[in-house]
Amino acid sequence: SAILRLTSMFSIGATYYLLKERVALTGKYFAYCAILLALSTMHKQVFFIAYTLVLPYLVFCLAYLPKGSIRAYNRLGDYSYGVYIYAFPVQQSLAFLLPGILFPEMLILSTIATGLLAILSWHFIESRALKLK
Repeated sequence: SAILRLTSMFSIGATYYLLKERVALTGKYFAYCAILLALSTMHKQVFFIAYTLVLPYLVFCLAYLPKGSIRAYNRLGDYSYGVYIYAFPVQQSLAFLLPGILFPEMLILSTIATGLLAILSWHFIESRALKLK
């Protein structure tokens, strides 16, 4: 149910916060979690469990690891707002236009489309608007 999904994700996040001194954020564990998440896409119930448990770890690694190519993300522009505003409409459009789309296909297509829209949005709208402030 939706309540279980939301409360479990909140609880996992809160637990990570409480145990932040004990959680080791490493590239090796990140890779294991990413592989586990990718493999779990083959089975819906397994994916939900893996997604709920490892997604917070993956997000924390991307946010807090001091090194890596992820730090170069904003070098060409700040695409985060574009990703935020375009991801949901892109995913919904793909679900409507491609009934029965599988999760791996949705992930790949929505990532590409959202990324392109975010890049265009930054370079042609957002960066220009910020110069006016």
